[in-house]
Amino acid sequence: MVLSQPPAAGPSSDRHIWVYTTTTTPTAPRELTSGSTVTDYSPALQPNGQTVAYARLYWYFDGSTYSERWQLRRINLDGTGDVPLVYPGGAAEIKSVRWSPDGGLIYYTSNDSLYAVSRDNGAVVAHPEMMTKVTSFDFHRSGANRLVAEQSGNAGSINQPQHSPVPFRRLVIRDVTATDTRARFYRTGAEFYNPRWSPNGTRVAYSSNQNTANVSADRDLFVGQISYNQPPQLQGLGDVVVNPSQTFQMLVTATDPNGETLTYDMPALYLPPGSSFNPSTRLFIQRIPKRSAVA
Repeated sequence: MVLSQPPAAGPSSDRHIWVYTTTTTPTAPRELTSGSTVTDYSPALQPNGQTVAYARLYWYFDGSTYSERWQLRRINLDGTGDVPLVYPGGAAEIKSVRWSPDGGLIYYTSNDSLYAVSRDNGAVVAHPEMMTKVTSFDFHRSGANRLVAEQSGNAGSINQPQHSPVPFRRLVIRDVTATDTRARFYRTGAEFYNPRWSPNGTRVAYSSNQNTANVSADRDLFVGQISYNQPPQLQGLGDVVVNPSQTFQMLVTATDPNGETLTYDMPALYLPPGSSFNPSTRLFIQRIPKRSAVA
């Protein structure tokens, strides 16, 4: 486990990354990063457990004045290889550092936008197509291209369009392969923060002010059940011409984007006249009567 907390020696306003062992025989906490007048935030452990990515806030001197700057950095768990990967420039913050499920990319948010960077070469790629107005997020533990995110925005009223848009902060589920974003936890006037997937990927833990009179600073911890499923995709069939008195046969085939086992059925009530479907063999048969054609 990696945490951000004050250094063993130095100003309490500084923060370094610490490593905690959470096995049955825990060891003493170990200070992983170092440096004075720096604040290290948002540590994320690579899926293989060998590298930590984190954000650093530090003071930058341009020759006349000091200003706060941010970096995205990477360090090995043994303390070697502490290198900066990204300098966003100006006062742009780096938040919500996360590894991709395969450990090849490091994701982070800056100015409510989602970015990714290779762990090796530091080439930054913006991902507005994945999610906009993102403050924090978390990838699904299964390795699927799915994430849960804290998203902000402004919503207008359909019934009262003359009123000013109302700001909101909600939790959404995103499947980055299907370009599908679905709102999961939201309520008018309430705000939702810092979502995290459960290890089995069926629940999301988050904080919210929905029970504290919508006061942003007063939040409770919640756990919500997630049911995220996509419909099976039927194999496409092109144009088919069947002459009268002939029989048309088709093997019904489908795939499930979620990898679940499929069962097939077609109730007789919905079958066209003269047709049949065998759920075991998945064979659909249509007998064309005389003086008719199906195209």
